[in-house]
Amino acid sequence: MNNPGNDEKSTAIHFTPAGAEKMMARLILRSVDEGECRVWIGGRANNGYGVTGGGLTGKRVRLYTHRAAFAAANGGYLPSGVVVRHTCDNRPCVKPDHLVSGTTADNNTDTLERWTSPVAWGSWTGQRGTAHRSSKLNEDKVREIRRRYANGETQTELAREFGISTPNAWYVVNRKTWAHVE
Repeated sequence: MNNPGNDEKSTAIHFTPAGAEKMMARLILRSVDEGECRVWIGGRANNGYGVTGGGLTGKRVRLYTHRAAFAAANGGYLPSGVVVRHTCDNRPCVKPDHLVSGTTADNNTDTLERWTSPVAWGSWTGQRGTAHRSSKLNEDKVREIRRRYANGETQTELAREFGISTPNAWYVVNRKTWAHVE
């Protein structure tokens, strides 16, 4: 299913008290308990968040279920521009206790602190070398790869031996990664 037609935080949500009750009933009906979470089993957007239809100002729109759950559980209103964050890091979770409001900056901080995005794994955070979460090499191995390549071993052979991909071996040899290692 495609993402809803509006971005995650752009649309304000305003339920009447009866509408909030109806939305909560729908969310409970279409979700199941999984561990500590209440997971939406209905439609999902490509990004993993649950989506459902909701009537706002007399017309049907697609809503992210975690935003609808937060609004329904907190007086029926969610202002435009407010991000709803998951404390459980489980995108389809609709359990109100796991949802908090915040800003995009708060959400980005959560992502970096809890390693919930591939962006957080790379150099964008300033992590390189052995500090990089998924590093398979260390400085000694990098020096050895470069030395052995200079002595005639192929990048493919070195990649197999060191448990990395051939393109990664190329990056090491050509100092595109591990550039700080002499």
